[in-house]
Amino acid sequence: MKKILITFFIFSVISAFSMEFDPLALFLERLSLEKSLSFKARIEFSLIDTSTGTETDIEFWIGINFLTSDFSDWYLEITAPEELSGIAFVFLERENVLFSIIDKKPWKQYRTMDDFTLLGNFLAGFFGGLTDPKNFDWKKVENSNEISYYITPNESKLRFMGLLRGGGYIPNIMKIVLGFEMEPGRFPLPESILLTDRLERESVRIQFEEFKFDVVESFNTLREIYYSTFR
Repeated sequence: MKKILITFFIFSVISAFSMEFDPLALFLERLSLEKSLSFKARIEFSLIDTSTGTETDIEFWIGINFLTSDFSDWYLEITAPEELSGIAFVFLERENVLFSIIDKKPWKQYRTMDDFTLLGNFLAGFFGGLTDPKNFDWKKVENSNEISYYITPNESKLRFMGLLRGGGYIPNIMKIVLGFEMEPGRFPLPESILLTDRLERESVRIQFEEFKFDVVESFNTLREIYYSTFR
């Protein structure tokens, strides 16, 4: 399911931008060939808490290290802040198991196949809707050293959804901005992903600090950590 979903999304975007040089299409094409990647990123959250009856701004960030091999096994580690560093999650497709690690030692195992099926169905619908021009408008903006893609909800579709709910209501669907830093002679890699609500009051920004099409850490080592729980 995951591989089919990823492949579908990649080729949907490639077909949309294949008529000219495009960093997003080029990046996704290489990703479909390599099927492995690793990156370090800083995720910044800017949220509004209304639970107390008043609006309170909440801002925080975490650092992560992510890697995946063949779109199957994956590893996600929290690297910052210090209070959360050392916590990691591993998914091994062959064993069909998700487990957590604290300071390189296995902590808890999760067998959540039903949850993964639900998540896969949700993501399939999400990415399918994202690449459908009836739902989202894609706009490409080129600057001197950066190319950005603005993915915004289609206003006609939003107004139609508002009418279905009785009029006067417009769904607060998120906007996406994907940025590529462009340097001569360098393969285009994503620089950041910005997710905001339609009113742009809350946001999540993923700032990539390092991005590679290879996996340095061996999943065999992570498998040894998993199997050590049976000893």
